[in-house]
Amino acid sequence: MIVFNPDKFLIEKEFNRCFTPDLELNHFLAFVPPKKGSRESIIRVFRFQRGFDENTGRMVLSATQYPKFWIFLWTTIPIKFVVILDLEQNGEKYFVSKYEEFLQPEEIIRPFFPHLGPWIVNKLKRFSVGFSILFSYAFEMIGWS
Repeated sequence: MIVFNPDKFLIEKEFNRCFTPDLELNHFLAFVPPKKGSRESIIRVFRFQRGFDENTGRMVLSATQYPKFWIFLWTTIPIKFVVILDLEQNGEKYFVSKYEEFLQPEEIIRPFFPHLGPWIVNKLKRFSVGFSILFSYAFEMIGWS
């Protein structure tokens, strides 16, 4: 079940506090180009779409960080990850009770070996799939499946 934020003005207050007036939204179902007044359009989109799964109290977010590592001061390397927030309701407010971050191995190695690292990890993951398939056939043949 999806529930909507009961305080529609809270979203507007936070957007006005944290985001620029020419905010850009690039969502898989919506795009608002960065232009004067775009933040107000995005606030309306969030008022309409805002929600989370009330049964589990869980919200899933996709995020990208652009950290500067001390060994690569001249550049930032984007790291993509997924965040799962467990939310608890206290009155009309929701609070984060658990924060989990999930990164693919490619993203972990990317800051240290930007081009070659993710490629190597991808090849190892493909090898792992082949290895698993091969052993599943072998186990099936000897009756361990």
